Amino acid sequence: MTTLTIEQEYSIISNHLSRISTLRRFAQTKDVEWLEDVYKSLETIVQDNKETFRLMSLEAEQKEQKRLDILRLIKETGFDLETINIPVTISSFKAKKSNAGKGKTRKRDCSPP
Repeated sequence: MTTLTIEQEYSIISNHLSRISTLRRFAQTKDVEWLEDVYKSLETIVQDNKETFRLMSLEAEQKEQKRLDILRLIKETGFDLETINIPVTISSFKAKKSNAGKGKTRKRDCSPP
């Protein structure tokens, strides 16, 4: 018996649930109470997802507005955006090389006593 990954299970379920004729045939095998419970659960999930997507979209809009405000402030103060937009990786600071990791060898006297 083969075991399916979670992604494979989700793919199979979503393929079957997206076909209305398959859903109708499946619904004929279940009683009304069970179908209503599933409907309520799915409705709750849909509402939660709508709220999540709405909040994510609102947050993205707020971040974009802050970014535009910062760019406007930079222009108003007289800075050139091209000279300010320097990548963080380009820097005049260079780290010193450390010699702490290198051990010194000692000479040993290997002559017999």
